[in-house]
Amino acid sequence: MTLNRYASLFALAFSLTFASAALAQDVAAPDAKNAEAELLRYEAGQPRTALMAIEAQLRAAAPAQLPALEDKLLKVLRSAEATRDARDWACRQLRQAGSEKSAAALAALLGDPQLETVARWALQSIPGAKVDEVLRQALTAVPAESKAGVLQTIGSRRDRGAVAAIAPLASDPNAAVAEAALYALGQIGGSRALDAIRKSDVPPAVQRYRLHAMLVAAEQMEAEEQTAAAAKVYREVFAETSDTVIRTAALGNALRAEKLQAADLADAALKDASPRLRLAAAKLVCETGDAPLLSAVLRSLSALPADSAAALLDLVNDPAARPTVLAAAKSDDPAIRLAALGALGRIGDAPSVSLLLDVASGAGGAEQAAARHSLQRVRGAEVDAALAAIAERAAPAQQAEAIRVLAARADVSAVPLLLKTAQDGSEAVRLESLAALGALADRQTLPALVQLLIAAPSADQRTAAERAVLAACQRISEPDAAAADLLAALPGPNAEVRSSVLRILARIPSVGSLDALRAARRDTDAAVQDAAIRGLTEWPDARAIGDMPEIARASESLPHKVLALRGLVRMAALRGGRGPGETAKLLGEALSLAPRSEEKKMALAALGDVPHAAALELAAGCLDGKEFEVEAAMAVVKIAKRIQSSDPDRAKAAVQKILDVCTAPAARQLAESAWFIVGSLINVAPQAKASSPDGLEKDGASSGDQAAVDGDPATYWDKEDGKSLYRLVVTLPQAERIAAISIMGYAHQQFAPKDFEILGDGKSVKKIENAEYEDNLLIVELDEVTCTTVELKITGYYGGSPAVRELGLYRPQ
Repeated sequence: MTLNRYASLFALAFSLTFASAALAQDVAAPDAKNAEAELLRYEAGQPRTALMAIEAQLRAAAPAQLPALEDKLLKVLRSAEATRDARDWACRQLRQAGSEKSAAALAALLGDPQLETVARWALQSIPGAKVDEVLRQALTAVPAESKAGVLQTIGSRRDRGAVAAIAPLASDPNAAVAEAALYALGQIGGSRALDAIRKSDVPPAVQRYRLHAMLVAAEQMEAEEQTAAAAKVYREVFAETSDTVIRTAALGNALRAEKLQAADLADAALKDASPRLRLAAAKLVCETGDAPLLSAVLRSLSALPADSAAALLDLVNDPAARPTVLAAAKSDDPAIRLAALGALGRIGDAPSVSLLLDVASGAGGAEQAAARHSLQRVRGAEVDAALAAIAERAAPAQQAEAIRVLAARADVSAVPLLLKTAQDGSEAVRLESLAALGALADRQTLPALVQLLIAAPSADQRTAAERAVLAACQRISEPDAAAADLLAALPGPNAEVRSSVLRILARIPSVGSLDALRAARRDTDAAVQDAAIRGLTEWPDARAIGDMPEIARASESLPHKVLALRGLVRMAALRGGRGPGETAKLLGEALSLAPRSEEKKMALAALGDVPHAAALELAAGCLDGKEFEVEAAMAVVKIAKRIQSSDPDRAKAAVQKILDVCTAPAARQLAESAWFIVGSLINVAPQAKASSPDGLEKDGASSGDQAAVDGDPATYWDKEDGKSLYRLVVTLPQAERIAAISIMGYAHQQFAPKDFEILGDGKSVKKIENAEYEDNLLIVELDEVTCTTVELKITGYYGGSPAVRELGLYRPQ
């Protein structure tokens, strides 16, 4: 682009800008008049264009521009044409733009019930003596119901020149005015205001407000560095009343102002007759953080009521208080002892350990629990050293307790000591040491821990060592390394040790562990065999699945057979690199080896998840077993549904076999429903919403309308007995082509629909009379109809009412 072209564009832009400015000047005057009129007529909820313009000017205004904006706002306040909403808005803006010039106009609104609040807000924000003057004058000009608000504003401004005007109002018979006057005097502060509060004559109901005002006034004095004078007021208020709230506030202020010098006041509060004040005093003393004050109070701990002493001990967090806390831990009062034991967890040290261990190794109860908790909490390396020393040399009870605490504190440096005490101590010490090693031992410690298992002299110690080794192994990230230490010990000195090692190996999924378990199945000792077999049947992955049929065949023990078959079924559901055909073969062996119907049912349930023709054949072969025909039918149906797209003829034949062989209603219902699927029909009812617009109440244990289509035969739809018409309406998410329905009644031709009409979208589709159920199942084929709602209008029924366990609606796939 050439330079000349740039110049032409610039000239065009300049001319357009100049023209726009001229046009704005031409319309400015009429717009200003319109804006002023709009502002005066403003009602809440109307457009705020004019208001927003002034608000924007206020946000952007320099200090020198504010007087002109203030004049605009005052014009609104003074205009007889201005609405109440416009004046309200103007008052709010004067909080920012107002000066003493606005004082009189705002004061004139203090008697207006609808504008007094926003007027006071504005006055409260505007500095200057003129504002203070109009507020004082308003105290005699406004109605009684407005005085409290004016007093609140004067108090917020802390106008000490208003004390003389406020003082009489502190004794006003109007309680609201008196309360506001007292609080205003308190906010103003100073000796004159405080004197006016003291001299006020108030009824008992207002006494709390007078005392509160004295505290507020004293706080102002304290802020002005008149601490000694303020403290006298706090003490005066504390002594004058029995009001616990006021006394608590006075005490807290006195403790903050005087600290140690207020110890006498704290002591009096801690001994007061009011339990609330006693507990509050304990909290306030501890919260000051002043060590000399706390020490002074604790020196008289034994002379305090038990609840005060306990409350102090519950809160104390200063190590300087340790000697007092240790003494309190030996108090005759159980509440004090308990609190002191808890405090030692916060401020205790190594010398505290002995006392805590004495209690922790005692007879139990809350004190033992508190001591144990404190032993876990108290910090410092010297504490660990003290515990280790006791664990090594103390009496057995304290030894065992110290070991338990070392484990709870996760002190891994204690492991060498624990390996020693696990061999040298008493039985109780050894057991506690083994439990601690289970929590603290690592890969480097594992061989020594295994040796403790091998050398365990008693069954209890061997069990404890077994648990410890297992816990340590489960923390080691390399199972092969953990298993190697155990495999080295497997020959073992006796069958008990070998059994323990095998039980641990069963929980460490390594190749070496699995091989060891397989080999131990042939051990000459029955206990070792049992441990190996149980370990294999509980193996966590599918690598042991091939061992299960062999165990089931070879074992003469029914428990072992059952465990093996259950293990096989469980592992069949795990990944293991097998194809579905191999899985079906293994489950077929489980079926043939199962000694009881319970295991056959488990195997059939697992077969149902194997989408293979061999699995279908195995399940279908069990349909004639009356004890498990329903489980067999369920497996057949599940497999048939999954293979019907690839092998439809086999799937249909298997489902048909259910209908040919089975007599159980549940089995036949499964087949009937499945027949629609494998025969290219699908049940869409479970997607639908059921309702019954007949105004009848549900009956018996029925579960409501949705139970008719929820897919669960255990629930059912039913209404009160003996009515002439029942309606069940099923609404589908979208229009469907319905070719058949099925109904399962409550029982075979007992409490089931008998005479009914089927409607699609309100139009009759088919009428049924004297319906004949086959094993409580009714199938009704329809001339295909497309509809969104299907309704059963039932006029006859078997039994007392037409209950429906399941309603199926079938469409072509």
